[in-house]
Amino acid sequence: MSLNLQLMGSLATRVGTNYAATDAELAEIKRLLRDPETKSKQLEEEIALAEARLKNLREQKNALDESMHSYRALLSPIRRLPRDLLQEIFLACLPRKRNPSMSIDEPPMLLTHVCRQWRHVALHTPRLWAAIHIPIPSVPRNHQGEPLSGQYSKRVADIVERRMCTANEWFERSGVCPLSISLHEWNSHWAGDMFATVAKRCLIPFCRRWKDISLTACASSFRPFQKLSAADTPLLESLHLQLTTITGPPLTADINAPWKHGSILQSPRLTRFQISGQGSDIPYGLVHWGRITTLVIEGARWNMISHPDLKAIMNILRQCAALIECTVQVGSGIQDRNDETQKLPIILPHLEALTVEERHGGSFLRQLHAPSLQQITYSRTPGVVGAIAASPLLGFLTSNPDVELKELHTSCASMSAADFLACLKCCPSLRTLHIKTGKYVPPTVPPIVQTIAQGSLQVELNDSLLAALAPASVDVEDILCPKLEDVEFMMDTKFSEEAVLGFIRRKQSGEDERLSKLRRVRFHFFRKKPFNKDVQADVKPFVDEGLYAELLYNHPLMKGPFSLYDGLPTIYPSFSPFPGFHSG
Repeated sequence: MSLNLQLMGSLATRVGTNYAATDAELAEIKRLLRDPETKSKQLEEEIALAEARLKNLREQKNALDESMHSYRALLSPIRRLPRDLLQEIFLACLPRKRNPSMSIDEPPMLLTHVCRQWRHVALHTPRLWAAIHIPIPSVPRNHQGEPLSGQYSKRVADIVERRMCTANEWFERSGVCPLSISLHEWNSHWAGDMFATVAKRCLIPFCRRWKDISLTACASSFRPFQKLSAADTPLLESLHLQLTTITGPPLTADINAPWKHGSILQSPRLTRFQISGQGSDIPYGLVHWGRITTLVIEGARWNMISHPDLKAIMNILRQCAALIECTVQVGSGIQDRNDETQKLPIILPHLEALTVEERHGGSFLRQLHAPSLQQITYSRTPGVVGAIAASPLLGFLTSNPDVELKELHTSCASMSAADFLACLKCCPSLRTLHIKTGKYVPPTVPPIVQTIAQGSLQVELNDSLLAALAPASVDVEDILCPKLEDVEFMMDTKFSEEAVLGFIRRKQSGEDERLSKLRRVRFHFFRKKPFNKDVQADVKPFVDEGLYAELLYNHPLMKGPFSLYDGLPTIYPSFSPFPGFHSG
C-alpha cells in the first residue's frame, strides 16, 4: 500500500532539505502522520502473524525432510557400487605427487572414518596402505648438542613411538604390495638415534618390499642401511637420499661418510636415483649408473660451494647411457685443457629432459650429445670479472642442430641478451618459454660488483622481442619460435602493455597460419599498475575463448631502489597474490 502525504502550502517544498520547521508547521506534520502511523502498526502486526505462520511451516517441512533422510540415503548410488569399483575410487583419492600422511584429514585414514562399510573396505584394500610418509620430530639442543628440555624430549619420544606403531600397522595392512616410503627427520642437523631407531623397527623389516624410498636425515643416521645387501631390496626402483650437514656433536671420523658399504645402491631394479648433499656425500663408485633412467644430483641447500664438482658430474654422466631425465647442480670447476678425459663426449641418446644449475667457469654442456632432448631448464651464476663468456647453452644448441627443443626454462642472469636471442633462433620447434629472475647472487662479492655483474649478464627484453615472436605483418619471412603456446616472463622486462596486448592479439587472430595460438601467458611487469590502462579488459575476450592469462604488477606498497618512503615506517597488510588477472 502506498500513502501520499499532502503537505499544505510551501511545506511540500521543504521536504528533503535542511529547513527547520516552525512550531505551527511541526503541529501540522504530526497531524498528517497520525493516520499513516496507525496503519504502519497494523501492518507490523500482520507481518508478525505471517512470520509466525511461515516459521511453523518451515518447522513442519524440516521435520518431514528429517524423517525422509534415512530412506533417501538408501537411494544413494554409491551404496550400490561393487566393492572392486569402490576400491578403485579410494585409490584415486590418494595424493599423486607425494606419499600420504598418517593424518585422519586425508586418505587413506579419512576413508576409515566415514561409515562402517567404507572402513571395512579401506582396511581390506592393501594397495591403499602401500605408501606412507613418516616424519620424525627433533629435540631442541644447545650448542653442545644436549637436549634443552627433558620433558620435551620425553614427549618427542612418545610421539615417535606412536608413529612407529601406526607405521607397522600400516605395513601389515598393505599385504604383499611393493612399498613407497618417505622417512623425514625434521631439522636433522644434529647426530641422534631417532632416525636409526625408526629405520630399524619400521623400515628394514619390510625391505624386501621396498619400491620407492625417500630418506632425509644427517649422514651418520644412515648407518643401519649399510648392513643391507642388494639382494635384500629386490624390488627397489627409486631411491631419494637427502643428507643434511652435521652442525653439532658428536663428531666422528666417518660422520659424513655413510656409503662405504652401501650395497643397497646396487639393487638390481634401481633406475631412479636422487641424492642431495655435499659433493663428498655422493657415492660415485657404488651405483650402477648404466641402469639409471632418472638422475638428480643436488648440493646442500643454500650452499653452492658444496655442490658436486664438475669433473665428477661429467664422469657420472658418461656412464648413464640409459638416462631419460636428469637434474644436476654443478659446483666450481674449471675444465683442465690438458686433461684429455674431460674432452671426451657425453653421449646420452635417450635423454629427454635436462635441468642444469651451474656456476660460471666450466660446463659439461659443451661435451653433451643428446639427440632426443626436448626440455631444458638452465640456470647459471654469472661471473663478476673479465669479459662475458659465450653461453654454454648456446654452444650446446649450435653443436647439436638435430635437437628439436620443445621447452626452455631459464633465468635472466644466465646469459647475455644476444646469446638468449641466438638460443631462440636455434629452437624453431619451441612450444614453452619460461624466463625468471636469477636464483643465486655470489655471497662473497661486494654489493656494487654484484650489481654490475648482474647488469652485464641480464637478459634485457623489450617490445622488439614480442614483435619477433609474432610479427605485425604476414610478409615477414623469419619468425622467432612460431610454435610457442606457453609464454612466461617473470622478470624485470621492458615490455609495454600495448606490446603484450598486440602480441596476444596477433597470436590468437589466426591471420598468420605459421603462428600457433597461445594456451597460457604470464607476464610480470615489475612496476605498479597504471591508473589509465586496463589490459585485463582487453585480454578478457581471449580468456573467454580458453586462453589462460596472468598479468601481474608489483604490489602498491612495494618499494623501489629510490623510494620516496625510505626512512618512513611502513605497515604492510596481509599480502594476497600480486594484483593481476587470473583466468582459465
